[in-house]
Amino acid sequence: LLFFPALFIRAMSANILPRIARALSLKNIEYAFKLSQQALFLSSFFSFAVTGFFITLSKPIAELLFPGFELQNLIIGFSAGIPFFYTQNILMAILRGMGNNTTPIATSVISLFITNGMVFFLGAKTSLGIYGYSVALITASAIAIYMSMSALEQFFNKKFNMSEIILKPIICCAFMMYLLSKAYLPLINLGLPNIICITADFFLGLSGYLILALALGLDLKSLFL
Repeated sequence: LLFFPALFIRAMSANILPRIARALSLKNIEYAFKLSQQALFLSSFFSFAVTGFFITLSKPIAELLFPGFELQNLIIGFSAGIPFFYTQNILMAILRGMGNNTTPIATSVISLFITNGMVFFLGAKTSLGIYGYSVALITASAIAIYMSMSALEQFFNKKFNMSEIILKPIICCAFMMYLLSKAYLPLINLGLPNIICITADFFLGLSGYLILALALGLDLKSLFL
């Protein structure tokens, strides 16, 4: 449920990553950097929309798909890490496409130790439950992202535009979550089936997400090129 949207990220990035490798083979560093920024924006923009949807409507989704199990906390816990997981995967793909296998291996080993250590500590010493596992995964992914982006910036000798990649998608995500939270109950009060309410709420929230993104000056054409 939570990781299936990653297939769309891979599909949309399929035409970007080979172009990065080709640009590097032609010594066109500037174009390769631009494509890398585009791939990171694509991952971030899509993943924050998925995260906002699942976190805000975690209870209705859990009741629709897994009635009686009360899995909303599980959905929230893993949803919070989606932007980290997607971004980490894209960065690993870019680095490998550049021929840099050292950084992905190093980050994988470090992530393994961090995740296992934090899961053991948070699981044994605290009552966080699934949230402790989520915190461990997010922490490990955040460190891997930092190391990978540092390696890329050092290679290109340029800084990525973090406002475009992270800040603006977060603002759009917050606005989407606000719309989702305000629209769901009125739809339920109309007596509509849960699946209809979730679907209608999703399209409303997504519309707000895209409209605000355009208002903030984000180049959405890059999502389809």
